[in-house]
Amino acid sequence: MSEMNTENNDQEKDLNSDIEKETTEVSEDAVKEASEEKGEKDNKKALYIIEALIAVLAIAVIVICVVFLSKKNNEGEGDVSGNTASQGQIGTVSGDVPGAAGAPVVYDTDISAINTITESEAEAKVSDGTMMRIDTADGNYVYVINLEDTDYLKSQIEVSDEDVEDYIFQDLMQYYTEDPGDRTVCQKYDTVSINFAGYLDGELFEGGSADDQQVALGAGNFIPGFEEGIIGMEVGEVKDITVTFPEDYGAPDLAGKEAVFTITLNEIVSQVSELTDDIVATHFTDITTADECRDYYKSLIVEEQVYGLVTKEYYVNQISEETVKTYYDSTYDYYMSMAQMYGTDLDTLLSYYGQTTDTFLADLMESAKSSACVEAIYNAIGENYGITVDDTEVQELATQYGYDP
Repeated sequence: MSEMNTENNDQEKDLNSDIEKETTEVSEDAVKEASEEKGEKDNKKALYIIEALIAVLAIAVIVICVVFLSKKNNEGEGDVSGNTASQGQIGTVSGDVPGAAGAPVVYDTDISAINTITESEAEAKVSDGTMMRIDTADGNYVYVINLEDTDYLKSQIEVSDEDVEDYIFQDLMQYYTEDPGDRTVCQKYDTVSINFAGYLDGELFEGGSADDQQVALGAGNFIPGFEEGIIGMEVGEVKDITVTFPEDYGAPDLAGKEAVFTITLNEIVSQVSELTDDIVATHFTDITTADECRDYYKSLIVEEQVYGLVTKEYYVNQISEETVKTYYDSTYDYYMSMAQMYGTDLDTLLSYYGQTTDTFLADLMESAKSSACVEAIYNAIGENYGITVDDTEVQELATQYGYDP
């Protein structure tokens, strides 16, 4: 575990480093629990909610464009390089790909285990005003959070000043200074150098140690509790911190297990400077002050929380086999391309991630069905609120992602 960062997917230099990072990383994106400052004015908060609702409806535009792109793929007009289906990316529909044990794949549309609640539970929530039912022109329907009750939405969304500063730090890490200053006790947002050694049941586990590892405290690149345990340490201090690997952690031998890491703080490499108007001006063209920048990031957090609420609880009555096929095939093709790039086969590639092919394909089907449900939700929202897409918007999106007109 010489590298514990998760931000490695776009910076793979060779197969060995990729395998090492994917199978032993200690990082995990965490869902933030937010609470907004009590003194926030209602009118500004309502504005954020309205902007968030508009953003949710705008997602339908992307969904429609996704359908457009998948149709183009079927017509042989270009590839769409997919990412994992769980991320909602879509790729080439290549025809039937192998299922478990090499048999032809059967594209499963049973979403009884995918829906987060039952239809009767959804109806009860419609009755109490917390959910809404959207019927679509094709005779299908979905249940989602009541997007028209802004008071209820506001009660579900809370954003603190610290949440905003965290987001800014994660998105604009370039604004921190390289000056380590004269502090000897590290604080949140410092970048520090540490040595660490990880133990399971008192035994040093393989790959669990590294020296001179740089960690940006507050970036959220490590499993919950790791960065937090370092904050407040003094240069030269040695400290044990206890963390628990997430249940869905990529390395099965670590998933869900409690580990103790012995941390040595070597130095404070850099400290975050105060966010100033000048710094903001270097990153934005339409935002000119630090206060405007904070308002902008607060609105992004609210939007993300609304997105999360839309798919936190839902019921979708039906998905199509073709939609499942599109998501399933795109992700399969992506991993096949990876295997070819590294000169190996899919079975071998998956083994580096601690997975068997049969397990991978089963999980892939569930992810494809989940993505199809999300697409159905966004399409229904778009239809319900009259979202339309013209050729210009499709062209802009296609250009943004580098596709030929």
